[in-house]
Amino acid sequence: MVIIEELEETEFVMGSTPCSPETISELPMTPEETTTRAEDTSFSTRNKKNLTNEQRLAIYHFLLKESNKGKLQRGSIPMAAQQFSVSETTVKRIWKLGKESQGQNLPVDVSSRKPTRVGRKAVEVDLSKIPEIPLQPRTSIRTLAKALNVSASTLHRRMKKAGRSW
Repeated sequence: MVIIEELEETEFVMGSTPCSPETISELPMTPEETTTRAEDTSFSTRNKKNLTNEQRLAIYHFLLKESNKGKLQRGSIPMAAQQFSVSETTVKRIWKLGKESQGQNLPVDVSSRKPTRVGRKAVEVDLSKIPEIPLQPRTSIRTLAKALNVSASTLHRRMKKAGRSW
């Protein structure tokens, strides 16, 4: 259990060094060498939908410490799942991702594969055109939106975001 306590005190940063059994021993292991605080290393994800990339990397580093020549010791996956409050399936998936990238001689990347931006593209509204519109169509949001060729709700959101009033 000493390894688990030391792992909680260690800060893992994505992209800092390639992950391998040789480099894992070079990571700081004493509280004096670490720069993290206790509240930053909480890995309670029971109510969270997704793990952060730092949490995923910490799980992979934990599994690397528990491995011997690339093979996990018996009970490592359930222990990691309990330690990081995630399911065993999640731990297995992270281990598989790390092993695949190591097999291709690439730096280990266990980050999430989910896209960062989803959904419709935002409609661009040029608020600098408002002074050019005659006074009569500028009297209400509805007529101003019609003059700018956007919906009233979109115009209202953009004006609110820009901090302007009509």
